[in-house]
Amino acid sequence: EVLMHLGWEAAEAENGEEALHVAAEMLADLVVLDIMMPGMYGREVFAALRRDARLAQTPIIMLTSVNDYELGSPETAESLAEQFQTSPPQAFVNKPIEPKELRVIILEAVGEA
Repeated sequence: EVLMHLGWEAAEAENGEEALHVAAEMLADLVVLDIMMPGMYGREVFAALRRDARLAQTPIIMLTSVNDYELGSPETAESLAEQFQTSPPQAFVNKPIEPKELRVIILEAVGEA
């Protein structure tokens, strides 16, 4: 919804595999991933996007919640980058997040802030 208010086209995916397919098909300008996704977790999608030459430089925003920490993923952008030996996501955001805050983070991630 935030992306559409910015005048951007947005696509949603039900799981990690679909997220990879959609991002590659659209050659996404920005990817917003939840850490906890069905099938393939967001961290694996992140790594796969960074390995894809067409999407390696695409800004990525990772979303997480307190429950993710309870499930054993107390990650940061830096730890995620170190784990997969790649550049970090542009932001690592705790949920829930207000749309206005997310808008600022999105604009910063794509260099429009």
